[in-house]
Amino acid sequence: MFQNNPQLQQDGGFVYDWILGVYGRGQVMAVRRELDRDSEVVNLVQLMYQIAHRPEVISRARYLAHFPPDSVMSARDQNAQFDRLCGTGPFIDVAVVKADRNKLERQCRAVVTYANKLVAHRTTSQVPLTLKQIHEAMDAIEEILKKYHVTLTGGALVRAEPAIQFNWRKAFKIPWDPS
Repeated sequence: MFQNNPQLQQDGGFVYDWILGVYGRGQVMAVRRELDRDSEVVNLVQLMYQIAHRPEVISRARYLAHFPPDSVMSARDQNAQFDRLCGTGPFIDVAVVKADRNKLERQCRAVVTYANKLVAHRTTSQVPLTLKQIHEAMDAIEEILKKYHVTLTGGALVRAEPAIQFNWRKAFKIPWDPS
């Protein structure tokens, strides 16, 4: 919309900056929310801490029970998938969970630092951050979420982002001030 409208570029650039800021802050806080280490919150990192604390809950037997006897996935393939996701033992390997959590935290570190220093709190820090870094952090969260969804349910999660159920562009095609 802004790229294809020269008048909007000239007279409405601040609106574009505002929209970009709203989007950026929303995404940054979404990343921070999933990586908050506070034990009182419910998020992806806390789930991983809980799994590492009680690995016997994620067992091969429980995983295999998700598949019906007539599953299109053979028992051999089901076991191979558990091995790939969780390790080769009867329970999820704590080292796998810790490695996943460390990788996720590393991939999201810049975004979480920005969120803590400049969005959630007022500091004088200068923390550079790009949209590319935000998107990479969101992709890292989605990758881990999909992995643990399969591990916990046996079913695949195609995307972590829900589909928009309405025409969100319609609001930009009608006059906001009809006078």
